[in-house]
Amino acid sequence: WLRARPLYLGRALLLLSVTLILVAPAIVQWKSEFRLFYTPIYDWFQYIPLQVGETVHANILAGALIQLSAIALALALPPVQNKVKAVHQAQRQSPDAADEPHRQRFLRIKVHRVDRLQRWVAGIVAVFLMTLLILTQSRGAYLALAVVLLVLFMLRWPRLRLLLPLLVLATAIAVYGYGPAATFELLGSDNTFGGANWRTSVWHAAGQAIHDFPYTGIGIGNFRTVLPTLYPHPALEMDSANHAHNLAMQLSLDLGLPGLLAYYLFVVTLIWRAIQRLRQRTFVPAPQPIAPNGNTRQRQKAIVRMARRHTENWALTAGALAAVVGIQVHGLLDAVTWGTKLAFLPWLCFALIQLSAPPRAETATPDGDYGESAP
Repeated sequence: WLRARPLYLGRALLLLSVTLILVAPAIVQWKSEFRLFYTPIYDWFQYIPLQVGETVHANILAGALIQLSAIALALALPPVQNKVKAVHQAQRQSPDAADEPHRQRFLRIKVHRVDRLQRWVAGIVAVFLMTLLILTQSRGAYLALAVVLLVLFMLRWPRLRLLLPLLVLATAIAVYGYGPAATFELLGSDNTFGGANWRTSVWHAAGQAIHDFPYTGIGIGNFRTVLPTLYPHPALEMDSANHAHNLAMQLSLDLGLPGLLAYYLFVVTLIWRAIQRLRQRTFVPAPQPIAPNGNTRQRQKAIVRMARRHTENWALTAGALAAVVGIQVHGLLDAVTWGTKLAFLPWLCFALIQLSAPPRAETATPDGDYGESAP
């Protein structure tokens, strides 16, 4: 059922985004030290009367906001296609097909009020999500958001890829000028533990555990129990040392290197599937023979409906792909998308790629309904 309606999952994620926007000020542990900036809004959050039993760390919220922002932004961007070519078997065989009026060979994809409303709502939600993400002051999330925006804009406007070498060069020059060590200190520091040296100490201990238990790992949820015992270090005694602060390392600790390999084979397969889907930017209907008593207008409406669905699926795939890339970038400095309260979100992004990239090609049936045929 959901395979035929992947947009419903996208709308459910938008609804979840609105819920997070409303409850986040009251349930999030906002950072109080080592801030990049200060604003009075943090003090205002303290006066919210809502009391809940559990709270969520700002870094965990940031990991979720990266994914939700990607989906919302993808749904808010202009559609990739606003007209579709109505190709029929008779038109291809007719020598006078080139002389037909332009309006008969191209059908405009009508934008309904629901589509406009959805785009506006998604845009507003995306703005609030990114504002909330900025307030988390998660350095890794900032980096991931920049990559998400870059991926989405290059997918929607492919000519922007020409600027990618200049952007990479400018980034390299900026890092070199600021200093690699200073850049890592800026990105790796956090309010929960201070400087980036703490993070490297945790990585060193995690690397030792991976070396000692390469095939089985230490077991899911055993970081706090095993590492301080086998590899004692002051950094591991802190309350914030509850995971490896690196997604690949955390997967290796929980599942072993075979589990890490299986996870990334799964992710790479989904990314490749999404790229294959996104290459089909425009919907081209299969040629259909025109019966003597065929309802051409009804068939044209069916083609337009399929083109609208193709555009929606393209946007969902682009958003899910950007979200998956953002997860991996954020995973360089944190592991909050695995084993936390909001760790189910990446799997919904994986599901979006699978749902919005159907394995069979769609065609229009003469009665104006959707049909599917093998490629």
